[in-house]
Amino acid sequence: MSSLALGLLAGQCVAQEATIDATTMPARSPQESLNCIQVRPGFRVELVAAEPLVVDPIAIAWSPDAKLWVVEMGDYPLGEGKGTGRIRYLEDVDGDGKYDRSTVFLDGLEYPTGVLPWRQGVLVTCAPDIFYAEDTDGDGQADRRKVLFTGFAQDNPEHRVNGLVRGLDNW
Repeated sequence: MSSLALGLLAGQCVAQEATIDATTMPARSPQESLNCIQVRPGFRVELVAAEPLVVDPIAIAWSPDAKLWVVEMGDYPLGEGKGTGRIRYLEDVDGDGKYDRSTVFLDGLEYPTGVLPWRQGVLVTCAPDIFYAEDTDGDGQADRRKVLFTGFAQDNPEHRVNGLVRGLDNW
């Protein structure tokens, strides 16, 4: 059998795979979702946060004060130009090890993709910019915003600037 025939046969097998209609699948609770995850012996998965504390999360980062910073991209994939993306942080106010308070730090963002705690605020990737945002008056919301880098591509939401992480030298 020729390579071409094998390639066509393999392509036909892939093309006939069953598709799943996600709109007919019932939504799972956070606990039901946890029960579906399999990990190697000796490891465990714990729920950190769920609705209503956080909605549409796409990126997270922890700050030294144990806040969980979350990028929410509610406008993906069809909300271009609507600016429904947010940066929020979660806190464990009663000290029981579970997040119980959620604060919107920044909103009105179009396709935010990353967050990294830095200095007294956070760095945010939101093409075309990487900017710094800080709460200077203590109300929990960003009131200072400074663009640090600009000019990043805005065409495809899946290929935008993202993934801020500290290097070994903390930069």
